[in-house]
Amino acid sequence: MLTDVKQFESLAAIGLDLWCPRGSIIVPEPLIINACCAVVVFNPQPLADAVLAGMLSVLQLQARELMLVKIHSANPDLALVAYSLKQWQPQTILQLSMDMTIVLDNIPIVRTFSPEFLMANVQHKPQAYKDLLTLRKILDHGTSRRIA
Repeated sequence: MLTDVKQFESLAAIGLDLWCPRGSIIVPEPLIINACCAVVVFNPQPLADAVLAGMLSVLQLQARELMLVKIHSANPDLALVAYSLKQWQPQTILQLSMDMTIVLDNIPIVRTFSPEFLMANVQHKPQAYKDLLTLRKILDHGTSRRIA
């Protein structure tokens, strides 16, 4: 126990706070109703922010057209995620995860690798780039087809 306290104190000394969210916490940054694209990130890691920024630059969207949705939970309630996304009415969704699915009708969804996965497995970056270009085509031309 004393070791844990010292560890927390040393982390706090360098400006790191430990925080463990409870349940599915869904944070839109910023909340933009009817955004061109909602980007859904599960358990985002600060170390992967540069990769995420690079991925989003491929979409060539203005800040006012993009809503970043961060889900802070190891086991998110997908029904709650889907309900929240329906309320916000995005035109398209980019889901950055390989192992989770969100079922939404009438909203084109493109799934690709998470930034954390791409950092550890650079051989998948070309496929992620193709997925982002697919979403870019959907944004340019519109479609009701589901892409996964």
